[in-house]
Amino acid sequence: HGINVAGAENKISGNYCYDNNQDAKYGTASATLINHLVDTTLNQFVADDVGKTVWNTTDDTYATVNIVNSSSDVTLSADIFITGENYIMYRDYHGINLEEGADKCQVNDNFCNSPGDSQVDGIHLDDGAIEVQIVGNYCTNGLSDGIELAANNDDCLVKDNYCSDNQGYGIVIGAGSDACLVENNKLAGNITGAISDGGTATVLPYIFVACHNPSGNIGTHPAEQLTDGEAVLSRFEVYVPAEFVELVRAQIIIVPLGAGDLVAEVATN
Repeated sequence: HGINVAGAENKISGNYCYDNNQDAKYGTASATLINHLVDTTLNQFVADDVGKTVWNTTDDTYATVNIVNSSSDVTLSADIFITGENYIMYRDYHGINLEEGADKCQVNDNFCNSPGDSQVDGIHLDDGAIEVQIVGNYCTNGLSDGIELAANNDDCLVKDNYCSDNQGYGIVIGAGSDACLVENNKLAGNITGAISDGGTATVLPYIFVACHNPSGNIGTHPAEQLTDGEAVLSRFEVYVPAEFVELVRAQIIIVPLGAGDLVAEVATN
């Protein structure tokens, strides 16, 4: 990692973390063998390579090293190589990494950049690091995500960050992460998507979209009255402003005011 934090209540600020791959290996497959990577040109594989990620940079696929058979042959978790395809083999290194127990840390105003073939996440929280403030960082061009909260990262603040051109998501909130606040981040050009939220009770950016040409109100909110007669469909569309980065959740309130059955069907484009 560019910076690895093992203890609680640390401040990591004003750093430039670039191209942190440490023991990455580069080469070209010299043979086609199912679930293997063979490189007889460099003969560079060693026992410690087990568990590393292998990226086929030719067709953008990934696998894990399961067995090192020799200095020129490893067994992979998936069949991703044919002769002549290029690879990078690396351990998961991040620009800034916070280990479990690195609680109540501040990660502010750092620049985490990768040439797109090495550093995995710009900022990464290991499983269990909690109450971390991640504010005002620039995370770009990573192999995976701009900012990742791996799992069980409760009560974190992710605010005012710029995450662009990462191969995964701009921001990932992992499973079991409770009550994180994610707001006012600029997420642009991330290949998989802007935000992945697997947490619980995550507070995400929201907007209220008023009904277009409402026919009345429900309480103080503009509303549209839909009348279908008998067994006739009533249809309506909801438009989200173009400047909204990504729609993660939507809530549509339908209030039945008369007798009969209400059946909702939602289609999205």
